[in-house]
Amino acid sequence: MAEYIPLELPENPRLAENIAHFARALRYAGLPVGPGRVADAVRAVAASGFTSRMDFYYTLAACFISRPEHRLVFAQTFRLFWRDPRFLEHMM
Repeated sequence: MAEYIPLELPENPRLAENIAHFARALRYAGLPVGPGRVADAVRAVAASGFTSRMDFYYTLAACFISRPEHRLVFAQTFRLFWRDPRFLEHMM
């Protein structure tokens, strides 16, 4: 079993704000993401911890994907947004 090394966060992380921006990107992409889901996602990430990209991905997916056809849109948006959030803003 591989051991996960926790990801380092800056001293003043803006993770909740970035999750809200990610939710906005998902809305632009067509997913029905409202403020309740954003709040749930922030709480879920806080509860699950921020130890690996895969855990982060699946935590957010559990909060934001409500239909099977949303999986591909979520995956593409996640890849683009978390690589460079400003890149996605320019695309929109």
